[in-house]
Amino acid sequence: MKKVILLSISLISAITLLLSFSLKKLATPNGGKGIELIECPPNTISRTPISDEAFKKIYGADIVRVRKNVYNLTTAELNAIKVGIYKMKALPYTDPTSMAYQAAIHGTTMTDNLPSWNTCHKSGESSFFFSWHRMYLYFFERILRAKSGREYLALPYWDYQTNPALPPAYRENSPVNPLYDATRNSTINNGGSLPSSISTAFNTSMAITTYYSFQDNLNSGPHGSVHTTISGNMAFVNSAAQDPVFWLHHSNVDRLWEKWLGMCGGRSNPIDATWLNKSYTFFDENGTAVTLTGSQ
Repeated sequence: MKKVILLSISLISAITLLLSFSLKKLATPNGGKGIELIECPPNTISRTPISDEAFKKIYGADIVRVRKNVYNLTTAELNAIKVGIYKMKALPYTDPTSMAYQAAIHGTTMTDNLPSWNTCHKSGESSFFFSWHRMYLYFFERILRAKSGREYLALPYWDYQTNPALPPAYRENSPVNPLYDATRNSTINNGGSLPSSISTAFNTSMAITTYYSFQDNLNSGPHGSVHTTISGNMAFVNSAAQDPVFWLHHSNVDRLWEKWLGMCGGRSNPIDATWLNKSYTFFDENGTAVTLTGSQ
């Protein structure tokens, strides 16, 4: 009986030690900047969400803001986005926190050539499609949050594979709705769905296991098809980010990149110095120029 008890205690200790090691690898302080997550294999440990306050106490990091499916936003959250976009649109195009300036970072036909304008889709830089847009979203999100006055606001994403029709809040044709863009395909603005072929094309992209091939396939295929199907401003690099739907679309592309990593099977981000060290300049909520690299 004594041997059985000792064996049980040893087994429990071993399991506890293994679990402790796994959890430490799963979530560890990362220089006060958040949690370092193990990507593969996925779902080996069930992670229990913790409150923002607990996260900050444990890791000394800022609160975690979660991007939500746009169809799951509350009325208050949608109104906060509207307020933020409205205030950004009211600013002069020379203000880095204005909607016009932010859109021009992606592309513009304006000839002022202000800092960081037309930095997306530069010749020979398609390798940075995911990383550039992640940086772009991050700083736009900070500006939108500051303008909205809502501390916890995050950009929503449009999961068009689940809900292929544009969310109603973005289709409401009203002079006071800053989320509406009259240049879009009228079918889309009237509640028509994206074609199912786009969803199929995304699945094809997600099945690719090498980073650059996956990125190139998704970029030139289904990502581009969403832009051209919505049409209007969205169909052109020089005007796409003027349409608030752009930010829904690219939040979803950013989500799919993370989802792709979680599918494992050899999937991983690049480790070459060119990708890791490539830097771009954007602007924060104060209009201050900030630079990020791929590794960051």
